[in-house]
Amino acid sequence: MKEQSLQDEVNRYARLSEIILAVSSAKDLETLLFESVKKIYSIFRFDNCWLALLNRDSISYSVKHIFNVDDNLVANQDCILLNVGVCGWVIENQQMHLSGEWLPQESEVIAPNKEKQSILALPLQVGGDTIGTIVFTDKKQDSFEIVDIEMAVTFTVHMALAIDRWRQLEQLVEMNKDLEQKVQQRTQQLKISNRTLQDKIVSSQRALQDQITSSSRIQKSLQLEKDTAEKRLQAKNQLLQNLRPAIESIVEDTSLLVRKNAYEDKLNCDQLRRIQSAAEQSLAAIDNDNS
Repeated sequence: MKEQSLQDEVNRYARLSEIILAVSSAKDLETLLFESVKKIYSIFRFDNCWLALLNRDSISYSVKHIFNVDDNLVANQDCILLNVGVCGWVIENQQMHLSGEWLPQESEVIAPNKEKQSILALPLQVGGDTIGTIVFTDKKQDSFEIVDIEMAVTFTVHMALAIDRWRQLEQLVEMNKDLEQKVQQRTQQLKISNRTLQDKIVSSQRALQDQITSSSRIQKSLQLEKDTAEKRLQAKNQLLQNLRPAIESIVEDTSLLVRKNAYEDKLNCDQLRRIQSAAEQSLAAIDNDNS
């Protein structure tokens, strides 16, 4: 009989090892919570199991009903203050709570009825910090034996590590999503800035092209005016050059006539001198224009 009892205990620890291995390799948190608790039920008996996790505000916790022997799970509860219920007491005091029957204040959160039960509440601890508690209950008084408590403690240690790993993974996923969102927002902002810059560049190019076109038109207009002025100047110079021989001839002829008639016809000589003077002035004006 004693050998059979020892063998049963060995088998229970072997199943516990298998459960711990399954806990460490669970693919998602829901499987970790529900499936592992169902398996631990085969090692020691309880009728309900709750999981309470400390919220990020560190002043409240949330409760999830993860096992009921009759599969009658109650709704989850969020944002329960730490001073309410046995879960809050375990999280705050970082100690195991074991009692042979429920106390009235303990039933506020995880036991709506007032039936007398056994309770085993164990803190989920990682690196000295309590992240929550796992609570096993049974309708029978003093239901949990020492070996049950030892197995529950071992199970809870590995559950705490697995839950912490999954919570960190969830936080990492959230951080990645937040980072992706920020990258998308920044990318969108850069696209908008790029479009604005492109519009400004196009506008500047158009303005520059308009200035170049306007400058080209002005340059052509000035060139046309210059060409016209040069043509007029050339025509004027050509005209003056054509007039110069005739004016020089007038100067020579009047000078000759003045010398011949200097003493014969004084009035006629005066007129000739005036003609000669006017012709010489015309030659001087032509020379000034050409200089």
